[in-house]
Amino acid sequence: MRNIFKVLLVFVVLLGNVYYMFANQDNEAYIKKYYKIAMREMNDYGIPASITLAQGILESAAGTSRLAVQANNHFGMVKRFIMMMIKIMSVSESMNVQKSLL
Repeated sequence: MRNIFKVLLVFVVLLGNVYYMFANQDNEAYIKKYYKIAMREMNDYGIPASITLAQGILESAAGTSRLAVQANNHFGMVKRFIMMMIKIMSVSESMNVQKSLL
């Protein structure tokens, strides 16, 4: 029983190391690809490039998420904000139409 536990523990540790190695490669590739943009935006807006890159890695799975690949959107917040504003505007417009009908 102890041998099975040891083998299982070694397997889990090795699997974790392999996952870390591949995840780390994705993160490094993402940073190499987008660091110039992050630096430019840091100079323009004062947001540290490291924060921008880290947030992009988290929200877009290092640029591999469907939203990042298909829409080049690494920070899904913009889309949600726009959709929220469209809903607010459509509700507001429908209220104005109802008032004008009265």
